[in-house]
Amino acid sequence: MALEAPMAQNQNEPNAVAGTDPWSDKTWGKNGMVAFDSTDQAPSLDGKEEDVFAFQADPHADLESQFLETTSQASGTGFLFSSDNNLFRQTGTETAVETGTSSSGIGRVQVAIHEQVSALYDGVTEEPACHVEGSIYVQPSRDLQATPFLLVIRDLENHVAHWKDWPSTCQNVSEQVPRQHRTDRVLQITTRVPKAKTPTSTRLAAEEALIGQYICTDRVRPVPLLIKSRVVTNSRYCRVGFKVRANPSNALPLTRVVLLLAVPPHMEGRTAKMSRKGGVWDELKRTISWVIPQLEPGQALEIQAQFEGPDDEPILATPPRFPILARGDYGQAFSSLSVKKTDARVSGTQAIQTLQINKSGRILHRKV
Repeated sequence: MALEAPMAQNQNEPNAVAGTDPWSDKTWGKNGMVAFDSTDQAPSLDGKEEDVFAFQADPHADLESQFLETTSQASGTGFLFSSDNNLFRQTGTETAVETGTSSSGIGRVQVAIHEQVSALYDGVTEEPACHVEGSIYVQPSRDLQATPFLLVIRDLENHVAHWKDWPSTCQNVSEQVPRQHRTDRVLQITTRVPKAKTPTSTRLAAEEALIGQYICTDRVRPVPLLIKSRVVTNSRYCRVGFKVRANPSNALPLTRVVLLLAVPPHMEGRTAKMSRKGGVWDELKRTISWVIPQLEPGQALEIQAQFEGPDDEPILATPPRFPILARGDYGQAFSSLSVKKTDARVSGTQAIQTLQINKSGRILHRKV
């Protein structure tokens, strides 16, 4: 999922100009990010300024409730472990179910591959600095509780730079069994049996267990979300606009996207006027936040906000910085790492009959 080259036309902006960069100033929506005039008044947008900045941030709204409400609106099902309430990993997509042909195999093992990409836009370099890290979790069925079994971690494209086994759960036995590929990592996994609450309780499902964590190489540079911002000022007012766009090459929508705009200390966030409804002002963190339930591949949205400076202190000629943080969920992992069954055995291990793989991703982008 590489950063795409400028397209011939931005279909999601009403005033897009054919043959231009979709992130150019000509595509800042029908109202544009116009500069201020020489007066101390906010500029007129052809008499439509009240329509553009029709909303104010709500200091009493509950952003967490808005975020949780988007769960039912987002595409895809919940994460594979029904007992797992971690929203970081509840948008996994089932990518494969591998069923064995051997009659000696028993049980079902669910595997979750979760990755997070952190991207930093510094306003200087054309492409963001990217960092991808991941974790792998397993949950065997009841008939595999406390029974060791083998899994193969496969990295054919050498996307993993650093790997860490989780010693309380797994042991690396790669040198003890034949491997299909030289880079295969074979792990012997044993999960704990949950303690029953009463002596008569039925057997509980095995606990979810972390088996490994990893950091990807610099070659893994997914950019599922693009961010652009602009700030204009005069002596009394400051206007900031930013656009986010889901990369058209995304295979799936981005869901439960949260956008946070950090407001400088000398700007008044409580009375800011905005072009989009739903902004939540946090006085302590000095941020305005919006929840976007879903962004389809290629879909873009634009938000503008106008702030007043202090009465006794004119706004500096140099526009202040408004850092932007965007986070969201993606129904796939970003690397090519995979988990496989194996017919190989070591003493005391049991073959797996069915292996279910789910992959999920989270994005965390910053624009400074």
